[in-house]
Amino acid sequence: MSQDAKVDGCNLNITPGGSCVASLMGHPCFYQDGDLLLQCPVNNIEYREPRLVRGTWQHKCKICAFSEDNLTDSDWRPSWIQTRIRFGAMAILGTLDESFINGYGIFIVDNCSRPLKRGMLDFVAKNDWESYDRPDCCNPTAYDVSLELEVPPGFNSVYLMIVPNTTEVGFLPVGQVTMEIMDWNTTDPNSCMHMSLPLGYTQLLLMLSMSVLAPQF
Repeated sequence: MSQDAKVDGCNLNITPGGSCVASLMGHPCFYQDGDLLLQCPVNNIEYREPRLVRGTWQHKCKICAFSEDNLTDSDWRPSWIQTRIRFGAMAILGTLDESFINGYGIFIVDNCSRPLKRGMLDFVAKNDWESYDRPDCCNPTAYDVSLELEVPPGFNSVYLMIVPNTTEVGFLPVGQVTMEIMDWNTTDPNSCMHMSLPLGYTQLLLMLSMSVLAPQF
Protein backbone atom coordinates (compact mmCIF):
# COMPACT_ATOMS: atom_id res chain seq x y z
CA MET A 1 0.00 0.00 0.00
CA SER A 2 2.74 2.47 0.89
CA GLN A 3 4.43 1.93 -2.46
CA ASP A 4 1.29 3.04 -4.27
CA ALA A 5 0.54 5.83 -1.80
CA LYS A 6 3.82 7.49 -2.77
CA VAL A 7 2.40 8.65 -6.07
CA ASP A 8 -0.05 11.05 -4.46
CA GLY A 9 1.24 13.15 -1.60
CA CYS A 10 2.56 10.57 0.86
CA ASN A 11 6.10 10.35 -0.48
CA LEU A 12 7.78 11.66 2.69
CA ASN A 13 8.02 10.39 6.25
CA ILE A 14 5.02 11.41 8.35
CA THR A 15 5.91 13.09 11.65
CA PRO A 16 4.25 11.82 14.87
CA GLY A 17 0.68 13.05 14.92
CA GLY A 18 0.81 13.95 11.22
CA SER A 19 -1.19 12.51 8.35
CA CYS A 20 -1.50 12.50 4.56
CA VAL A 21 -4.12 11.52 1.99
CA ALA A 22 -3.33 9.29 -0.96
CA SER A 23 -5.08 7.39 -3.72
CA LEU A 24 -4.05 3.96 -4.91
CA MET A 25 -2.94 3.85 -8.52
CA GLY A 26 -5.33 2.04 -10.81
CA HIS A 27 -4.48 -1.61 -11.23
CA PRO A 28 -6.55 -4.76 -11.97
CA CYS A 29 -5.40 -6.31 -8.69
CA PHE A 30 -6.82 -3.62 -6.38
CA TYR A 31 -10.21 -2.77 -4.97
CA GLN A 32 -10.49 0.64 -3.34
CA ASP A 33 -13.21 2.63 -1.59
CA GLY A 34 -12.25 6.31 -1.50
CA ASP A 35 -8.94 7.99 -0.76
CA LEU A 36 -6.76 6.64 2.02
CA LEU A 37 -6.05 8.76 5.09
CA LEU A 38 -2.73 7.64 6.58
CA GLN A 39 -1.58 8.81 10.01
CA CYS A 40 1.47 8.48 12.22
CA PRO A 41 0.43 7.93 15.87
CA VAL A 42 1.17 10.70 18.35
CA ASN A 43 4.42 10.10 20.29
CA ASN A 44 5.46 7.38 17.84
CA ILE A 45 9.21 6.63 18.04
CA GLU A 46 9.40 3.66 15.63
CA TYR A 47 9.98 3.63 11.89
CA ARG A 48 6.98 1.68 10.68
CA GLU A 49 3.99 1.70 8.35
CA PRO A 50 1.49 4.51 8.95
CA ARG A 51 -1.93 3.76 10.40
CA LEU A 52 -4.83 3.55 7.95
CA VAL A 53 -7.46 5.86 9.49
CA ARG A 54 -9.98 6.20 6.66
CA GLY A 55 -10.64 4.39 3.42
CA THR A 56 -10.53 0.71 2.60
CA TRP A 57 -8.62 -1.36 0.11
CA GLN A 58 -8.19 -5.01 -0.75
CA HIS A 59 -6.48 -6.90 -3.49
CA LYS A 60 -7.89 -9.64 -5.67
CA CYS A 61 -4.65 -11.20 -6.94
CA LYS A 62 -2.94 -14.02 -5.05
CA ILE A 63 -1.28 -17.36 -5.67
CA CYS A 64 -4.02 -19.93 -6.11
CA ALA A 65 -2.79 -22.28 -3.35
CA PHE A 66 0.07 -23.67 -1.34
CA SER A 67 0.73 -27.39 -1.53
CA GLU A 68 -0.17 -29.50 1.49
CA ASP A 69 3.48 -30.15 2.34
CA ASN A 70 4.49 -29.80 5.99
CA LEU A 71 6.98 -26.94 6.09
CA THR A 72 9.78 -28.12 8.35
CA ASP A 73 13.39 -27.18 8.98
CA SER A 74 15.95 -29.81 7.91
CA ASP A 75 18.96 -27.82 9.16
CA TRP A 76 20.04 -28.67 12.72
CA ARG A 77 22.15 -25.50 13.07
CA PRO A 78 20.80 -22.86 15.45
CA SER A 79 19.30 -19.84 13.65
CA TRP A 80 19.37 -21.49 10.23
CA ILE A 81 16.43 -22.97 8.35
CA GLN A 82 16.41 -25.14 5.24
CA THR A 83 13.00 -25.88 3.81
CA ARG A 84 11.05 -26.44 0.61
CA ILE A 85 7.86 -24.69 -0.48
CA ARG A 86 5.56 -25.41 -3.39
CA PHE A 87 2.78 -23.15 -4.60
CA GLY A 88 0.48 -22.49 -7.53
CA ALA A 89 0.25 -19.70 -10.11
CA MET A 90 -1.36 -16.32 -9.47
CA ALA A 91 -5.11 -16.07 -9.85
CA ILE A 92 -7.48 -13.10 -10.14
CA LEU A 93 -10.71 -13.92 -8.34
CA GLY A 94 -10.16 -17.63 -8.94
CA THR A 95 -9.03 -17.48 -12.57
CA LEU A 96 -5.36 -18.21 -13.24
CA ASP A 97 -3.67 -15.23 -14.86
CA GLU A 98 0.06 -14.47 -14.99
CA SER A 99 -0.16 -12.22 -18.04
CA PHE A 100 1.03 -9.06 -16.24
CA ILE A 101 3.56 -10.49 -13.78
CA ASN A 102 7.13 -11.65 -14.27
CA GLY A 103 7.51 -13.77 -11.17
CA TYR A 104 7.19 -14.04 -7.41
CA GLY A 105 9.26 -12.61 -4.57
CA ILE A 106 9.70 -14.60 -1.36
CA PHE A 107 10.00 -12.53 1.82
CA ILE A 108 10.66 -13.42 5.47
CA VAL A 109 7.86 -12.12 7.70
CA ASP A 110 6.56 -12.49 11.26
CA ASN A 111 3.16 -13.70 12.46
CA CYS A 112 1.66 -10.27 11.65
CA SER A 113 2.98 -10.41 8.07
CA ARG A 114 5.58 -7.71 8.75
CA PRO A 115 8.94 -8.14 6.97
CA LEU A 116 11.75 -9.29 9.25
CA LYS A 117 14.48 -8.50 6.72
CA ARG A 118 14.76 -5.88 4.03
CA GLY A 119 14.80 -7.23 0.52
CA MET A 120 13.81 -10.59 -0.88
CA LEU A 121 14.91 -13.99 0.28
CA ASP A 122 14.50 -15.30 -3.28
CA PHE A 123 12.84 -14.55 -6.60
CA VAL A 124 11.08 -17.13 -8.77
CA ALA A 125 10.48 -16.29 -12.44
CA LYS A 126 7.05 -17.24 -13.74
CA ASN A 127 6.79 -20.46 -15.68
CA ASP A 128 7.28 -20.32 -19.43
CA TRP A 129 3.69 -20.70 -20.55
CA GLU A 130 1.26 -18.22 -22.01
CA SER A 131 -2.09 -19.90 -21.46
CA TYR A 132 -3.77 -22.62 -19.45
CA ASP A 133 -5.83 -25.54 -20.66
CA ARG A 134 -8.08 -25.01 -17.64
CA PRO A 135 -7.78 -21.50 -16.18
CA ASP A 136 -10.02 -22.52 -13.27
CA CYS A 137 -7.80 -25.45 -12.24
CA CYS A 138 -5.01 -24.70 -9.75
CA ASN A 139 -1.85 -26.80 -9.63
CA PRO A 140 -0.48 -26.21 -6.10
CA THR A 141 2.93 -27.62 -7.07
CA ALA A 142 3.53 -25.47 -10.19
CA TYR A 143 6.43 -23.77 -8.38
CA ASP A 144 8.90 -25.74 -6.29
CA VAL A 145 11.58 -23.84 -4.33
CA SER A 146 14.25 -25.00 -1.88
CA LEU A 147 15.41 -22.29 0.51
CA GLU A 148 18.10 -21.64 3.10
CA LEU A 149 17.72 -18.67 5.40
CA GLU A 150 19.10 -17.21 8.60
CA VAL A 151 16.52 -16.62 11.33
CA PRO A 152 16.53 -12.97 12.49
CA PRO A 153 17.87 -12.36 16.03
CA GLY A 154 15.26 -12.83 18.74
CA PHE A 155 13.09 -15.21 16.69
CA ASN A 156 12.83 -18.99 16.71
CA SER A 157 10.42 -19.25 13.80
CA VAL A 158 9.52 -17.41 10.61
CA TYR A 159 6.77 -17.23 8.02
CA LEU A 160 7.33 -16.80 4.29
CA MET A 161 5.27 -14.47 2.11
CA ILE A 162 4.85 -15.05 -1.64
CA VAL A 163 4.33 -11.73 -3.44
CA PRO A 164 3.63 -11.46 -7.20
CA ASN A 165 5.82 -8.95 -9.06
CA THR A 166 3.81 -7.08 -11.68
CA THR A 167 5.23 -5.56 -14.85
CA GLU A 168 3.38 -2.26 -14.20
CA VAL A 169 3.71 -1.39 -10.50
CA GLY A 170 6.30 -3.86 -9.23
CA PHE A 171 5.55 -6.00 -6.20
CA LEU A 172 2.01 -6.07 -4.94
CA PRO A 173 1.81 -4.67 -1.40
CA VAL A 174 0.79 -7.99 0.16
CA GLY A 175 0.99 -11.70 -0.56
CA GLN A 176 0.03 -15.13 0.69
CA VAL A 177 1.72 -16.30 3.91
CA THR A 178 2.89 -19.83 4.66
CA MET A 179 2.42 -21.77 7.85
CA GLU A 180 4.90 -21.12 10.66
CA ILE A 181 8.35 -22.67 10.19
CA MET A 182 10.17 -23.44 13.43
CA ASP A 183 13.96 -23.39 13.73
CA TRP A 184 15.09 -26.97 14.42
CA ASN A 185 17.96 -26.60 16.89
CA THR A 186 19.59 -29.76 18.23
CA THR A 187 21.28 -27.79 21.01
CA ASP A 188 17.88 -26.80 22.43
CA PRO A 189 15.91 -29.72 23.93
CA ASN A 190 12.68 -27.75 23.54
CA SER A 191 13.22 -27.23 19.83
CA CYS A 192 11.70 -29.51 17.21
CA MET A 193 10.53 -29.56 13.63
CA HIS A 194 7.06 -28.08 13.76
CA MET A 195 4.12 -26.97 11.64
CA SER A 196 0.98 -25.00 12.29
CA LEU A 197 -2.18 -24.35 10.29
CA PRO A 198 -1.96 -21.63 7.62
CA LEU A 199 -3.89 -18.39 7.99
CA GLY A 200 -7.21 -18.11 6.21
CA TYR A 201 -7.30 -15.61 3.36
CA THR A 202 -10.03 -13.49 4.93
CA GLN A 203 -8.16 -13.35 8.24
CA LEU A 204 -4.97 -12.43 6.39
CA LEU A 205 -6.62 -9.52 4.60
CA LEU A 206 -7.94 -8.16 7.88
CA MET A 207 -4.49 -8.35 9.44
CA LEU A 208 -2.85 -6.76 6.42
CA SER A 209 -5.23 -3.81 6.35
CA MET A 210 -3.02 -2.37 9.09
CA SER A 211 0.28 -4.21 8.53
CA VAL A 212 1.68 -4.29 5.01
CA LEU A 213 5.01 -4.62 3.32
CA ALA A 214 7.49 -1.87 4.06
CA PRO A 215 8.33 0.22 1.00
CA GLN A 216 12.10 -0.41 0.93
CA PHE A 217 12.45 -3.37 -1.45
